[in-house]
Amino acid sequence: MKSDSGSPRRKVIIVLLVLMAAKLALQLLLNSRAGLHRDEYLYLAFADHMDWGYVSVSPMIGALSWIVKNVFTDSSFWVRFFPVLASLATMGLMGWMVLELGGGTVAVLLSGLAFMFSVAYLRTGGLFQPVPFDVLFWTVLDFLFFKWMKTREAKWWALIFPMAGFAFLNKYMIAPLVLSLVLAALMTKDRKQVFSRHGLAGIGIALVIILPNVIWQFSHHLPVLEHMAALNATQLVNVNRLGFLIDQLLMSPSGVWVWIAGLAALLVSPRWKQFRPFGWACLIVFGIMMAMRGKSYYTLGLYPALFAYGAVALERMAGWKGRVFRVTAVVFAVVLALPLIPFAMPVLSPPAMAKYAKSIGSPGLTWEDGKVHPIPQDFADMMGWDEVGRKVRDVWMALDETVRKDAVIYADNYGQAGSIRLYGRRDGVPEAVSFCDNYVLWAPDSLRLKTLIAVYEDTLHFGSYFRRAERLAVFDNPYFRECGSSVWVYSEPEPKLFREYKEWVRRRRGE
Repeated sequence: MKSDSGSPRRKVIIVLLVLMAAKLALQLLLNSRAGLHRDEYLYLAFADHMDWGYVSVSPMIGALSWIVKNVFTDSSFWVRFFPVLASLATMGLMGWMVLELGGGTVAVLLSGLAFMFSVAYLRTGGLFQPVPFDVLFWTVLDFLFFKWMKTREAKWWALIFPMAGFAFLNKYMIAPLVLSLVLAALMTKDRKQVFSRHGLAGIGIALVIILPNVIWQFSHHLPVLEHMAALNATQLVNVNRLGFLIDQLLMSPSGVWVWIAGLAALLVSPRWKQFRPFGWACLIVFGIMMAMRGKSYYTLGLYPALFAYGAVALERMAGWKGRVFRVTAVVFAVVLALPLIPFAMPVLSPPAMAKYAKSIGSPGLTWEDGKVHPIPQDFADMMGWDEVGRKVRDVWMALDETVRKDAVIYADNYGQAGSIRLYGRRDGVPEAVSFCDNYVLWAPDSLRLKTLIAVYEDTLHFGSYFRRAERLAVFDNPYFRECGSSVWVYSEPEPKLFREYKEWVRRRRGE
């Protein structure tokens, strides 16, 4: 396939670069409106605990966190610098795929607008989490698989498998994609190439890449399995399979017609038979995700490639009507996208967001608990944490210096613990003890204290372990996920605290 004569390659590249610049500007504007996310506080804490694995995620986010802390600063801009880069790289690779497919300016415009105005990619592109890098890795693998389909040369498997290994170090959910691509390839007449000497060499390199993380998991009693069990019991159990399918349409409203056109072309069009294995792989991924009750965003990595296929297919269908089609596509994408921009990042105040969401039917307000809330869950996770960190810091600093020597801070979850770390460390506030996620591995094996500062919902959790308790602060923002939590100061501990603490740590660590 070659680019159409009316759209020279240089013009196509210019359009792509303009779209990437627009994406960058829009992403930075939206990012400036949002506070740090609950999960970001955990990942930033990894910078102080570099390791080959963590309880709930792969180790790559820890390495990136170390770079943010030691090369840049942990200001909101620099924290989100790498997610923005990953999002732009994904968009650029998608545009490259359009060029390889022979697409012109219309195709680049269609795919670029679909990606740029996607609520899902605008949100993930602004959060320091494994997700934006996962989307990039999926797109890289989809591109390499495209190159294999185009050339049917076994050498591509020597790249696909090692890349999958690096992707594994970012997020374990790369496994469904790799399995789907392999199964789709095995359904073709070129199936032997998958496990040719190139493929086997690629598998060997991939195993070497992931080996340190695998060793870490086994040496820590496979915490990822416990995490997945907890995830399944508390979150995935609330995933509705029909809702999962509906969400696939809602994540990118302005681009849904583009990726559906791409999937349809891959599966039924004789002209696209060469690339049909990717269509099969997409169906397998959807099947795996629905079988395991995966979260809707687990499939986000599929769509940049589907945007590319769909945009080229639609461009070819438009034929000589390309100019009219181009204008219509731009207007259609913008009209669909603008009403949903407030759902991408918190550009509105919480009360205004709740009112706006209600006025248009409250899309995307179902949280992980399966219940509908006034604002998106991510937005509730992007507020209030700075207040938590600063109030705990103030309570700590108000203690007499002699009291601080025998004082410990406890946080009920990693959002609280991470915010205490970020906003208190410059004043010498120690890292909080917590049993949530990776903090349980960082917690001391035993305690020595006379005073405990704890962030928790009520006094009952530690009330029976101390003779005195005083509540010094309450978080009462109704839109904050931690609404109702308080800062307590406990003193005069009972002896049973020290005995039972050791058992708590051993049990939480699975020892």
